[in-house]
Amino acid sequence: MDHSNREKWRNDPTKSFSDWKIEIVVNDDSRCSRTYHVHKTFLAHGPRRSEYFAMLFHKEDYQEHQTNQSQIMLHPLAAETFPTFLDYVYGSKLTVTAETATALHHLAEYFQIRSLLSELLGFFAFDSPMSMENVHIYYLHAKYLCDVFVMGLVTSFLRTRIQAVLPTHPIVEHSDPQLWANVCRLDPKKWNVGATIDNSCKWSRIVAKVCTHQGEDTLDSESFQTLTTPLASIDPSVALDLCKLEDRLYCKSDNDEAPSCLSLLQERCVSALSEDWKGLNGSDVKQVENLMQRSPEFLVKLLIQSVKEASQEVDRLSFELDSCNKAVTETPTRRAEPAIAKVSGKRGRDEDDGEYQRYYWEVW
Repeated sequence: MDHSNREKWRNDPTKSFSDWKIEIVVNDDSRCSRTYHVHKTFLAHGPRRSEYFAMLFHKEDYQEHQTNQSQIMLHPLAAETFPTFLDYVYGSKLTVTAETATALHHLAEYFQIRSLLSELLGFFAFDSPMSMENVHIYYLHAKYLCDVFVMGLVTSFLRTRIQAVLPTHPIVEHSDPQLWANVCRLDPKKWNVGATIDNSCKWSRIVAKVCTHQGEDTLDSESFQTLTTPLASIDPSVALDLCKLEDRLYCKSDNDEAPSCLSLLQERCVSALSEDWKGLNGSDVKQVENLMQRSPEFLVKLLIQSVKEASQEVDRLSFELDSCNKAVTETPTRRAEPAIAKVSGKRGRDEDDGEYQRYYWEVW
């Protein structure tokens, strides 16, 4: 198609002989809409045709034929990318970025344009600039547009970069628990209670941040347990936060009475806090308040284990001190005679005694 075709839908409809209109409504809000004056021949014919419009135009019993207009509701992301989509349909060279890739894929699937899907598959397979800097963009767009394909790409990408994910990364703050369950291949139905994941101390910080940002509709006791069960070790900085989250989810459950013993997560949090007993000693007001919200069983066990850890540390330091003292005691006394001989000569006794004292201290 020549260059003029790319501009036809953008031109004055009375001069471009537009024979169809597409009204894009954003999220069911008719106040947020835009109408595009298009041409059937471009929408339903040629290598870039839309099977959606081809079927619509071939069946005249559709209500749209009475007004020669289609009203389509789209998410704001897809609505914003629709002009780029039309440019492609009219023959323009496809330009894809991280900000438009998912929306274009969504539109290609919605309007059934095989050629666009094929080009996007090539983009994702070979030219995709997906990186740790923009993977959260792909994730959010796939989530908003319910794009299963792109969400699968995000999941696969994170699996290959799992060690590069930090608790401070944007995707941690904006993601939901199911993403990380998929990334780590955690299936509660197949999960072995004795199994753990690598570097679980770091992952405990990620899990804590992910779960803290969730509402009641995205985090329940089952998904929380799925993420926390494989955490063999807990970072002390998030131990109380995880316990607080578990309390919140437990209160939402149907159980009327709290369990008399500690849960597996609480046991691990006690271990993490007791190992960091020096940090507990320097707790701020907020940490103390969080500690006071714990159950008596939790606090008693934390106290016992903290004393045990501190006692072991004292024993270790005592052993090291005894070893140092023993090494000093067993060190042979150095002889200073050679030094005295060098400085002794025709000088007087007092001079020799002073020189002896200076060299004695230098040797030692």
